[in-house]
Amino acid sequence: MRQIQDLTLNKKRERQLVSMKLRERKRKFCENFKVLTTPNEALGLRATGIPNSYEFSVDDLFKNSDIDPEIAIPNLDIRREEGRCKPAFNTLTGQLHNSFRRILNGARIDNICVETTRYFGYGEVYRDGLVELAALDAASMYETPLFDPDWATGLLAHLLMWIDRVRKKISHPNLKYTIQVELCVRGIEVFLCKKQDPGLSQEIPLTSYVFREYSFNDTEHEVRDLLEHFQGDLFKLVGQHCPERYEISSVSEIQPKKLS
Repeated sequence: MRQIQDLTLNKKRERQLVSMKLRERKRKFCENFKVLTTPNEALGLRATGIPNSYEFSVDDLFKNSDIDPEIAIPNLDIRREEGRCKPAFNTLTGQLHNSFRRILNGARIDNICVETTRYFGYGEVYRDGLVELAALDAASMYETPLFDPDWATGLLAHLLMWIDRVRKKISHPNLKYTIQVELCVRGIEVFLCKKQDPGLSQEIPLTSYVFREYSFNDTEHEVRDLLEHFQGDLFKLVGQHCPERYEISSVSEIQPKKLS
C-alpha cells in the first residue's frame, strides 16, 4: 500500500514539474518576439518536449567547442503521400546552420535575419532533457502572409527526432515525453495555406493557441501518428479537416555523406 502511495505522489510531482516548466517555456517564447522588426505584427511557432521523469541528466552536451554530434538537431527527410510524387518539404529549422553556444544548463542555436530581423529561429536542449524548437516571423513584411502547414509539421517532426537522439544518448530510448506546441498570431491576418494548394487557404484567428499536450515515448511507432494528430488539430483551428493527401508516408534522418 505504501509503495502505491509513493508511486502516486511521485507521478503527481513529476506532472507538477512538467506543468511548471511548460508555463516557463511559454513565457520565454513570448519574450522572443521582441527581437523581430514588428513584434506586435508577427507569427510564431514553438514545439517543446519535456521528459516525464526528472531522475536523469545528460552529462555533457558539448564535445570540444560545439554540440555533441550525437545530440545535434537531425537533418530529416519528411515525405507525404501525394500520388507518385512524394516531395520532401521544408521546415524553418533547416536554416539553423550556426554553431551551438552554451547557456545555463544547456545549449542553444540561433538563426536571425540580421538585416531586418524579419525572422528568428532557435533550438535549445538542456541537461535535464528538455528540448525546444521555435520559429518566429514578422508577418507584416509580406503583402499576404501565408503560414504553410508544412512548417508546423516539419518543426514538430524535427523536435521528435531530436528527442529520440537525446533519449538514446542517456540510454533511455523509451523515456516518455510530454510535447506541447504553441502557435501565436499577433496583429495581422495570416492564412493557413500552401503555395501549391491555394484552395486550402483559411485565416488563422488572432490568438496565442496552445494545442493539446501529446505523449511521446516510442519513436518507431509513434512519430507518424503523433504528426497526423497534430495536423488534424492544426486544421481544426481554422475549422477544416486535414486533407487526406497530406498524410505522411515517412520520416527519416538524412545521414551525412562520408568523406572518401
